[in-house]
Amino acid sequence: MHVCLYIPEILSNIFQNITHSKNRLDKTTLASLARTSRVFQESALDILYSNITGLNPLVKCMPQDLWEESKYELTFTRRMTTDDWNIFQRYACRVKTLSLGFQLRYYPETNLRIYQALSDPPFSSTPFSKLRCLQHIGVNDDVLPFLQVLLLSPLKELYLDVSAGKKIDAALSTFLPNLRQHCPFVTHLRLRSMEPRVITVISSTLRQFSNLQVLKCGIVMDEIIIHAAHLPSLTAFHLTIPASVAIKNIKSILGGVGFPVLREIQLNSPTLETCLRFLELSTSSFLESLTLTVGDQSRADDLHSVFAFWSSSPTYRNLSSIHITELDYENLTYDGSYVINFATLKPLLELRKLTSLNLELFCTFHLDDAAIMAMSTAWPLLEQLDISYREQGWEIPTTITLPGITPLLKNCPYLRYLGLVIDATVVSGQSDRLAGGGVRNTSLVNLYLADSPITRPPLVAAFLSSVAPRARLLAWNSETLVQRPEAARYSRRWKQVQRMLGAIVMARNQERMRNDLVTAGDGATDNPVRWSSDSESESDTDLQTKWMGDSESESE
Repeated sequence: MHVCLYIPEILSNIFQNITHSKNRLDKTTLASLARTSRVFQESALDILYSNITGLNPLVKCMPQDLWEESKYELTFTRRMTTDDWNIFQRYACRVKTLSLGFQLRYYPETNLRIYQALSDPPFSSTPFSKLRCLQHIGVNDDVLPFLQVLLLSPLKELYLDVSAGKKIDAALSTFLPNLRQHCPFVTHLRLRSMEPRVITVISSTLRQFSNLQVLKCGIVMDEIIIHAAHLPSLTAFHLTIPASVAIKNIKSILGGVGFPVLREIQLNSPTLETCLRFLELSTSSFLESLTLTVGDQSRADDLHSVFAFWSSSPTYRNLSSIHITELDYENLTYDGSYVINFATLKPLLELRKLTSLNLELFCTFHLDDAAIMAMSTAWPLLEQLDISYREQGWEIPTTITLPGITPLLKNCPYLRYLGLVIDATVVSGQSDRLAGGGVRNTSLVNLYLADSPITRPPLVAAFLSSVAPRARLLAWNSETLVQRPEAARYSRRWKQVQRMLGAIVMARNQERMRNDLVTAGDGATDNPVRWSSDSESESDTDLQTKWMGDSESESE
């Protein structure tokens, strides 16, 4: 083995990049490496246990006669000994991020007996000596003793969701009021609850922290907003504003000075107007991300006014991410005032640093190829554009053609998610021309097309295989869309495009490999191709018929 592999720092960097096909940590391979060599063991174990969900991975490191596992529960069968504690500490000291209370399908629930046993270690220091981030959902009086053991760690990030119920008296009377004393170094804090009496205590607790950089709350009161506005280092603020909060009075109290370095806001509010009034409290010129969730519906003219204000205000000149979601679509009459055209979105073109735009609105869209061209020119850093997330689709005919998305693929090289509605009945069938003028975007992996019409799947598949070979398609799949009369026909065609797309891309790649071998002067080796079984597979005759487009029933 090369001498450099004896250096732990190098091994750590290598092992951190061991991922599987979904770009997630490959724990199976790391476990094998830990068992393969003593040189690899410590570095592999450090990464394996650096981020865990639940106590089960740690409990199962101890002798099997200590615990038993059923389909639904993991529990202890006897008291822990000193040897058990030594084994537990060997692994617990590697944990940097611990998440508790999450219900995972493949994890049995941790019995309360385990929490009780681990809340009384035989040594004075905490076994989680490297713990920096703790997340706990469902905090109640039963888990408080163990939670206090965890708080002895040098935490930087603490996220607690307090349970609603009767067994939270100790949490309200002693734990939450003294939280600042237990974890004085926390800079990232989330305290949430849906119970009114807990919200009052949380408000008092939050005011004890003065060095926060990230603050995530549930429902807040006026005093929390005022306190957060004066925090000198607060860069991210997540909150829910009830109708009772008086934004106008808060603005008067702050006197035009608030949130000086804020970069990210996630805000839930009954109305968009309340969101805008809250945004006026910030004097930061560093704002990068806006996520607004509102309960009402805005007309296109109202949204245009909001976008125009953002594009002209210095506070929003660095915006890179905008996400607006409207929740309630009921009891409204849909008319022309709820149609967003290019003029509505045009002010956003001034935000040159935009990387993500998601508009989940009651309004629908009426855009054309010229609008897509303007967007692609204005937002060269764009990674995500989603204006198709509506249960009903766009509902009105789109004038964006399939070739019309080519400028986005060309001018936005980082684009990985695209959601809009296109008219896929318009695509050139001339085989002597290179699709999209030679554009090929390999970053785009998700293409959501809602209620996009389509007539000739082979031509669409040939086009997409050239301009966006890695794209995965999704269309006509919402509960509302599948009820429309044309849904079955269009959905079947888009699924056909997806199947053809994979075959064409594979053929293109094989042809490139063949050309490379010929250029290098080597002979090509023919390898058999295995096709995986597909529930929607078709016979060779059916594929040939559809490929040639010779189907009267499929024509428009």
